[in-house]
Amino acid sequence: FFDTKRTADEVWFSESRPAKEGTDEEKVVQKAIELLKEAGCNDVTPNVVVFFSGNGILDPIHKRGLVRFNRSLRQYHVNEAFLHMDLVDLQGEHMSTDDEEESPIDVPSLAYLLGFHIAKEHPDGSLMLRYALKHREQSKE
Repeated sequence: FFDTKRTADEVWFSESRPAKEGTDEEKVVQKAIELLKEAGCNDVTPNVVVFFSGNGILDPIHKRGLVRFNRSLRQYHVNEAFLHMDLVDLQGEHMSTDDEEESPIDVPSLAYLLGFHIAKEHPDGSLMLRYALKHREQSKE
């Protein structure tokens, strides 16, 4: 029979890779880990944050398809679409058009959001609250 959980897990966890060295992707992961450490999380390291293409996941922002934790591998799988979100558009301040050139990655904002998503997926249920409280001033900026 058709097992939707297994199929979803295959989409998320079958092909993943570490952050590409020397790129904004790596900077986002490093900064997110720093923010998590400031909130008292010491078990998330760069080697447990991996990226996957996100193929097969339509509209990952609205479908909560940006970050998932794989308990058996003890890895946080990040959809590559995460790095290309239009943060200004998400705030409702700007309507992007298809013919605009891609804007540079906002490393601090994406790092904050990645840390938040990892904290939400983390097995320690209180981490998300600690993270949000620790970084509430940054979220107001």
